[in-house]
Amino acid sequence: MKTLIVGAGVIGTVYGYALAQAGNDVTHYVRPGKKAALEQGVHMRLLDGHEQKPIDREVTYNLKVVGSLSPHDDYELFIVSVRHYQLDGVLPLLKANLGQADLLLFNGNWAGLETVDQVFPRSKYLWGFPVAGGGYQGEKLDAALLDEIRLGEIDGSRTPRLQRISEMFEQAQLKVDVQSNMLHWLWVHFAINCGIIGAAFKAGAPRNS
Repeated sequence: MKTLIVGAGVIGTVYGYALAQAGNDVTHYVRPGKKAALEQGVHMRLLDGHEQKPIDREVTYNLKVVGSLSPHDDYELFIVSVRHYQLDGVLPLLKANLGQADLLLFNGNWAGLETVDQVFPRSKYLWGFPVAGGGYQGEKLDAALLDEIRLGEIDGSRTPRLQRISEMFEQAQLKVDVQSNMLHWLWVHFAINCGIIGAAFKAGAPRNS
């Protein structure tokens, strides 16, 4: 699937790497001036939870990066993972450039859907929640990726696009937990999951010497 990830933060980078490794055409949009800093790729120390026992991997993600967008770029999917309070600021960029693509909002939500609904009909977007985390140690991204994500249409329906996007993640060896009430799940579990991921990442697994 031809996918655009808005940004190259921790979540976008980790999932961009996983999706690209599975054969998807993944591009990252970054702010002007940041593109050059990514020309050598992102060096990651990845605690990979795909296996029964998490494995430490030292990898370089040679991500494909663009500094401009057009609604005629023919992407099939935009993935946006930003902090919940940053989402409103990204909506104008998405409105101008989404074109025919679907939009996966891949983050928590405390504020409801009013501002998103003012920009997009619900037929254009669905919601997901990642199970990954990390942070930069100098120039290296120290990250953890667990083997599941949550996805759901806002109205709880099982749509063809939900199936297509689920299959894309499943091909990257990520189990998809489809929620029938995604918004309620976000409200209840956002804080819980953030705490679990933070604790899991801090504890980690035994590091290879």
